[in-house]
Amino acid sequence: LLQSAAQDTQFQAMVVGTAGVAGNNFLQITNGTTTVVPGYWIGGSLSVYTAGTVAIGDEYTITDIKGTLTTGGALTVFLDRPLRYAVTTAATVVMQRHIHSGVIQMPASTPTGIASGIAIFAIPASTSTVPVYGFVQTRGLASCLSDGSTFAVGSAVGTPSGTAGCVTVYAAATTKQAIGVALESAASTHAIAVNLTGF
Repeated sequence: LLQSAAQDTQFQAMVVGTAGVAGNNFLQITNGTTTVVPGYWIGGSLSVYTAGTVAIGDEYTITDIKGTLTTGGALTVFLDRPLRYAVTTAATVVMQRHIHSGVIQMPASTPTGIASGIAIFAIPASTSTVPVYGFVQTRGLASCLSDGSTFAVGSAVGTPSGTAGCVTVYAAATTKQAIGVALESAASTHAIAVNLTGF
């Protein structure tokens, strides 16, 4: 079981460096204190977070970024469609990576992102110079390793409760996410058939 890249709070209230003009397909943002690599946000989203515009909650898909990717750098963020409204420098925005960009194994207990799918096979770790790719299944029948729980046919399946990368019987809780339904009965350490529905 994989999760999206760990959340970085530096990107959750980013400053608008230069006012955005309605109709432009880009917005100028000031980077936080984290240096990022090229392509970091492509396919992700930009949404208006706080006041300074009438467009609070507006969301756009990020198609490209130019500028300085280091701490405090000026970023020109290109969007999939024109800005509907002017965005003043009093506004802040949230920039999120695509949920399948930079995925990691789901932690054993407290997630640092959201569940994003099942790895069809092991995906090697990336490096700063060599990107890696893999297949991530998000729907349909998948084989998932169970985590210390006994499953019955029809059990709701959720994120781990003790072993990283595993699934467990889902129970509503603040740190758990339902991802599918068990198609067979099984106990811990078994790979069970799951109909994935929750990504």
